Amino acid sequence: MLIWKDQTIEWYMNANKKTQYFSKLSIPILEYIEKSDRICEIACGLGFLSMELAKKAKEVLSIDISPEAIDFMNTYLEKNSIKNINTSCGDWRKLCKEKVFDVVILSYFGAILNDWSLLKSIASKYIIAILPQTYRKDKVSNEDLATYNRETVDNVTEFLTEKKIPFKLMKDEIEFGQPFDKIEDAFNFISHYYNISDRNYAKEYLNKNLIKKEGYYYLPKTRKFGIFIIGPFK
Repeated sequence: MLIWKDQTIEWYMNANKKTQYFSKLSIPILEYIEKSDRICEIACGLGFLSMELAKKAKEVLSIDISPEAIDFMNTYLEKNSIKNINTSCGDWRKLCKEKVFDVVILSYFGAILNDWSLLKSIASKYIIAILPQTYRKDKVSNEDLATYNRETVDNVTEFLTEKKIPFKLMKDEIEFGQPFDKIEDAFNFISHYYNISDRNYAKEYLNKNLIKKEGYYYLPKTRKFGIFIIGPFK
């Protein structure tokens, strides 16, 4: 789970604003959304994907376990007069029990392998899951700085195939890099996310990867993922 603080929220917002990541991500998903649909996004984070989907769907319920993420989202929704998104903070397994939505959305969140029965019970038409193509490791030196052990395209494909659950898989990649006003901001960013204690390692990493743009710095990052369209269930 991401730890949302003022600084991490600002980084995430700036990355999305610069790359339009969630707007681009929503394009193939919206093909499976109808204007009458009620959607639930589980582990919505700051809610940017929910907001894109709400432009077409009738209603969206956005759930996250982080109070900070939901507080940010509530403020953003009110400020921008977005009326068809409701938020809820807590464990989705409790909040969604005995509820049914037309479409359930998961983005970089694991629930298919361990919670399939419950997940299936709350989706009447589709479950749409955005998952990384592989596990990710970041290296600056000889040490692994970050490893994300999540559900991936391969293990979810195997699970759905074995269970004979109908699905369509679309693989894609979208730029989701991070802009910075100052180099020091970039040091703080990789120190936070990659847990780098040695500034020399951080300097080496930034020397290789940080790009100077007109008026700002940019740390490139490409998200390679698969979009699972699981269903239809009717």
